Amino acid sequence: MNNLFTSSKALKRIIDNKESFSNGVKAACKGSVSNVEDKKDITTLVGCALRHYLILENRFTPLCGGNKDYLYHAIVACSNILFARKISKEESFTFLKENIEDKEVLDKVVDAINKFEAGEPLISKDLDPNCLEFLSFRYNTPLWIVRMWRKHYGYKDMRKILIANSKHFNNYARINTEIISEEEFEKNNGLFSKTQFDKFYLYNDKSKIKKSFQYSRQEIYVYPIVFDEMIKEADTDTFRGIGAYAATPNGLASALAANLTSYVEMDFLIGKQQAYFETKEEKTLFNLKNIHLYEGGPESGITCFSKKVHTFFVFPDSSKFFLLRNTPDYFIHFEQNSLDGLLKDQAIALEEGSKFVEDGGYLAYYVGTISEKESHGIVEKFLATHPEFSLVNEKRIFPFSEYDSTGYYAVLRKAETND
Repeated sequence: MNNLFTSSKALKRIIDNKESFSNGVKAACKGSVSNVEDKKDITTLVGCALRHYLILENRFTPLCGGNKDYLYHAIVACSNILFARKISKEESFTFLKENIEDKEVLDKVVDAINKFEAGEPLISKDLDPNCLEFLSFRYNTPLWIVRMWRKHYGYKDMRKILIANSKHFNNYARINTEIISEEEFEKNNGLFSKTQFDKFYLYNDKSKIKKSFQYSRQEIYVYPIVFDEMIKEADTDTFRGIGAYAATPNGLASALAANLTSYVEMDFLIGKQQAYFETKEEKTLFNLKNIHLYEGGPESGITCFSKKVHTFFVFPDSSKFFLLRNTPDYFIHFEQNSLDGLLKDQAIALEEGSKFVEDGGYLAYYVGTISEKESHGIVEKFLATHPEFSLVNEKRIFPFSEYDSTGYYAVLRKAETND
């Protein structure tokens, strides 16, 4: 029962205090939970509650009389009984009786859980299974996001996105052929299976791929598969000059090393401290000596890039909707009104990056999200005011595609001058 109470406290911290999933669980466990198995169960219980949060909140809010603590108790107990099944139904109801003092609320909550367990649908029968409200509850995705995807990509693709986001997130890695051959790698690494993409393997384990010994031994690089296409489209060449700006961690340094050489020469401006440290670790692990790191916003480029380059990569911050797939609390922390600020920053990053592209060179733009305004919309507006650039190629990467990931890239080319 203590695990249910701790899980409810963690849920409260995540929802009310906007703490991250890991920090919320850690803070709730501090001082009261030391057993490793209990911590695992609490993590599962909280994760399960978050993955069904929208519909459970909808069903229990009217029953709890405005009491948030009662609401979180009900959500945790119900998600445990219906889905996680880490604690028995009897213990779950005892937990509710001990922590919901209002008997009328308690009776309503217990009655609702019994009905759900007996087969009453969590989502109201009054909602058409094909309507956006139903799909929002069914796939635990905020209604405003569902509406946006329907508007931008149509009903069919919107539904395919929701279904794909509800499935397990796969991890892929590319072989570092400077360290190990594919034949040797396949012979000694049973947890990896070959894919249709050249030199890419699927990691068939639930543990974090960057915690694997293959990564620590520099046998694999970890970055989105589509980066290889983008690098090729941008005619990227170590000896012709490379520059980049990134606001968040992205694996670009690894992708360049995998496609070109570990001796990539590049000035790399990084916008956020977390991204800076992660890229620094990446640089150190793979001994990427010639990648020079700088910390600052896109406007800082003038102090970091001494000359124009043939290929410049722009990776601004974004809504990062790819996190909806594997981060159960992401939609809770993301504020819809923050999109305007992101769009402004993305436009600035692309504008600033374009200043460092030589004539005949390439400008590559990438965001890890599903949002037309942040992807094609930004590029379209840029091209409208920069006739010297033309679109070489762009690609939307949906979670239901063969890449099993989410993102968008555009490669632009700057015209040659007649001078």
